[in-house]
Amino acid sequence: MQSRVAILIDAENLAATNAAQIFSIAASYGMSVLRRSYGDFAKGAGATWLEKASLHAVDTVQVCSPAKGKNSSDMRMTIDAVEISAAGRADTFCLVSGDADFTPLAVYLRGAGKQVIGLGCENASRSFQQSCDAFHVINLSANASQAKNQSQSAKPPSVAPTTSLLPLVQDAIRLLGDEVKGGWISLGRLGAALRVSGPGFQLKHYGGASLKKVLAKEPALELAIRDTGDFVRVRPRIAFISA
Repeated sequence: MQSRVAILIDAENLAATNAAQIFSIAASYGMSVLRRSYGDFAKGAGATWLEKASLHAVDTVQVCSPAKGKNSSDMRMTIDAVEISAAGRADTFCLVSGDADFTPLAVYLRGAGKQVIGLGCENASRSFQQSCDAFHVINLSANASQAKNQSQSAKPPSVAPTTSLLPLVQDAIRLLGDEVKGGWISLGRLGAALRVSGPGFQLKHYGGASLKKVLAKEPALELAIRDTGDFVRVRPRIAFISA
């Protein structure tokens, strides 16, 4: 028969970013019949397990700490483990923590004929590690690397700069019509017209920090600096191209 595994998690000791490792290790000992995480979630302690609870089918147990510095969730987790053991609901207990407070619990469960597996950080209490039948160190760096990769893959792809702004400039000139004198148009008016003729127009799509710099890259356009501001026009004999 497959061993029945109870997974009890000290949510304030190990974050839910480690969930994949935790449940993978636990699965190697048998079928999980119970998954619980304990913490004072109302105060934000172990809150990551609230976010991941439904994803990993974990029951979250809210434990209020009556006084600062008193970790009541450890006591509640211990009481539940004893009750589960007495009821014969599990053969193996995976205690996810590194707290020395769980050493007596591990010793009790082993005395009751249960297999005890500890899971925690590398700096977990030595006494707790030795009181378990086996102790697995959770690789925190692997989880951090995975989270970073997921974050990077979630970023939207960068937009490659479009080769030319000329077609949009020509359409903007058509739009302004009589306001264009001798083919020249102020950069201020052109910027406003570009946003109308090209919905979604953004300078970053054309590889420039300012409209003037983008226009200066266009060999078909001519820039002029006047007392009233900067102006631009399509050089004579340049055919109009539709955007």
